[in-house]
Amino acid sequence: MTGFDLPPASTPSYPTVAYPLTLSFKLLAMSHQFELIDANGQCIAYVKQPWMKLKEAVTVYTDASMQSVIYTIAADRVLDFNANYAIASAQGTALGQLRRHGVQSLFKAHYELVTVDSTIYPLQETNPWVKLLDGLLQQIPFLGILTGYFLHPRYALADHSGNEVMEIRKVPSLLERKFEIAALASVPKNHENACLLACLMTVLLESNRG
Repeated sequence: MTGFDLPPASTPSYPTVAYPLTLSFKLLAMSHQFELIDANGQCIAYVKQPWMKLKEAVTVYTDASMQSVIYTIAADRVLDFNANYAIASAQGTALGQLRRHGVQSLFKAHYELVTVDSTIYPLQETNPWVKLLDGLLQQIPFLGILTGYFLHPRYALADHSGNEVMEIRKVPSLLERKFEIAALASVPKNHENACLLACLMTVLLESNRG
């Protein structure tokens, strides 16, 4: 069992996920492919997803061999601003749903994770000016390729009280996109997988910004 593959809520003890988690992928690759690495340097999940299918479905494997599926994330529609992404285990057990607020996300990315017990975790971009500045600088020859090194978007997952419990932060990189997922506060263990997968899907959907 990996640190990411937490047992169901009825189990009295849980393995501990070693934060922060990191992931990176090449800019010129034909697909999103990366390992999710914990603070101990261990791979706890692997994703390889063609660009054409990114907004339809994502499969999460235990490792790069892609022999064992642990989670799936599937959209309820294709190429829609308001798509909902159902998060489930490989056995089909629902963990929650990531909802994208399309109109609000035009300026500042805005999502909501809704768990199976109807708990809502808002997930929002905290520095939308980065996206605007990146778009402007991309138009400048040579300078545009450097934006990934000094423009770092940040996204925060909050609980129902508005307290940030997880963050996604881009770290400096040139020929790849590299992100870090950190735990800022504890969440119920039966929600942790859904929270991590919501952060993972947000990275995939927003990775071209900054």
